[in-house]
Amino acid sequence: MDFDETFSPVVKPATVHTVLTLALTRHWPILHGNLTETVYCQQPSGFKDSAHLDFVCLLKKSPYGLRQAPCAWYSRMASYLLSIGFVEAKSDTSLFIYQRESDTAYLLLYVDDIVLTASSSDFFGGLSQHSSGSSP
Repeated sequence: MDFDETFSPVVKPATVHTVLTLALTRHWPILHGNLTETVYCQQPSGFKDSAHLDFVCLLKKSPYGLRQAPCAWYSRMASYLLSIGFVEAKSDTSLFIYQRESDTAYLLLYVDDIVLTASSSDFFGGLSQHSSGSSP
């Protein structure tokens, strides 16, 4: 890979369709951002109601590729971080800080990436495993 190139993966529509179909048919939970504004879209090809071709869809979640998706995803992730004890920095909304006794962690949340660092390896391990149910 060239130093000047930017790696920016984009999911193929067929892959999105396959994964969502699997999740829906197996009743698995799906994590994506919640919309806080009203968004309508055209009926997706393959799912058009032939009796109501002029109908549109009201979106409640932000599917991949929606222009509002990054904002909805950031909001959901930020809410989660705040719920587990991180505090949003006043100087930069992408910086979240977690402090417990003498341990400190910094998490940067931006565009499509997360950077996490902590003052000790044990504390870092606890934070990075927090999503699996253990507490930091």
